[in-house]
Amino acid sequence: MKSSSIYIGLSLLLVGYFAYTRLQPDPYKSHSETGVQFIETSFDEAKQLATKENKLLFVEVYAPWCGSCKKMKKTSLSDSEVGQRFDENFVSIAINGDASPGDELAAQWGVQGYPTLFVMDHSGTVLAKQSGYHDKEALMSLANQWH
Repeated sequence: MKSSSIYIGLSLLLVGYFAYTRLQPDPYKSHSETGVQFIETSFDEAKQLATKENKLLFVEVYAPWCGSCKKMKKTSLSDSEVGQRFDENFVSIAINGDASPGDELAAQWGVQGYPTLFVMDHSGTVLAKQSGYHDKEALMSLANQWH
């Protein structure tokens, strides 16, 4: 009897935790005045825009509950110097890898953790893939590798 109460209690705790993390606001639905300007469009439309503007794609695959993703959005991705560099040279799109259709793209690209950053050509061919939190210097280094 005692073990079934513990099992039920742990189950309710896990359900509550997952419900809480899924209900967190999506940090990429709010735009910053400075920093990288992520366009809100499909991946296919982003590729078309990159072709039209003769730019590479910068893709961040994130999850709304991801602490490192939220920190990057508030700090390094919101930095004005980073934003200027990326906005001049890339079409930037943020893809929620935790929801459809982003989860399918994340699986296709082999995303194993959040955030995962990609540099792609306008056809969607991966040129670079990096995972984890990136500070300003790491983002600038990534951008400078391609321009």
